[in-house]
Amino acid sequence: MPAMLRKGELREKGTNIILMIQADMLAYHAPEEPSQLGLPQFIGTPEVAQLVANVSAIYSPELTVGLTTACCSDHQSFHEQGYPATQVFERTGPIADPMYHNSGDFSNRPGYDLNQVRSIAKVQFATLLHAAGFDLPEGVGLEDLERVE
Repeated sequence: MPAMLRKGELREKGTNIILMIQADMLAYHAPEEPSQLGLPQFIGTPEVAQLVANVSAIYSPELTVGLTTACCSDHQSFHEQGYPATQVFERTGPIADPMYHNSGDFSNRPGYDLNQVRSIAKVQFATLLHAAGFDLPEGVGLEDLERVE
């Protein structure tokens, strides 16, 4: 899809993209750091990043949310074509994973946190549901959803 975006094909077709949230590299944080959610400092739609941060406070308050200098993922093409887009990333600040793009990037190592992945996934999914206009049925609250596992 990014190639289609670079060529402007989706824009030319009038494709209606309400929101794009890129998610990769979601699991690592240094072992002494808390679970985190990094939002792009330089590339993306600031309003979308703020929406993600706000949703994080509701659905995954255990995440430390901040800006990351990690860049240049698939959301960039969407953003450059004028579509609202952001990225969710595994930590605030710069990339810290010593196995980044390395053959040692396995899940069974210190700092690889699947609970962090789950927390970030909840935020991404809830943000997309919100943007799509989804509402909880009358009488159903967040506490009811926490019981569903």
